[in-house]
Amino acid sequence: TKAEMEKVCKGRHFAWAKVILLDFLLCRDTSRGIGAEALDLFSAKLGSEARARAQSCDWIVWFDADLMVVDHNKRIDAFPGFSTKDMILGE
Repeated sequence: TKAEMEKVCKGRHFAWAKVILLDFLLCRDTSRGIGAEALDLFSAKLGSEARARAQSCDWIVWFDADLMVVDHNKRIDAFPGFSTKDMILGE
């Protein structure tokens, strides 16, 4: 709900919820500061099974809704830095 998103994002734009969600899913130490509201909300909505699955993955790729893939033949692991970096961000 809108009220839940406002609590999770703490006054920031709702786009910040995806950052907090990834932090919840991927970080084993949730005491780092995602906030009690976010921890409670995501725990209730997703549960520990979703966290365990996310944490057991070799890699995770996030595509925003406005992304356009133009070459479906190019493998994701062919991108520069894919094998040497823990995180790659692009805009």
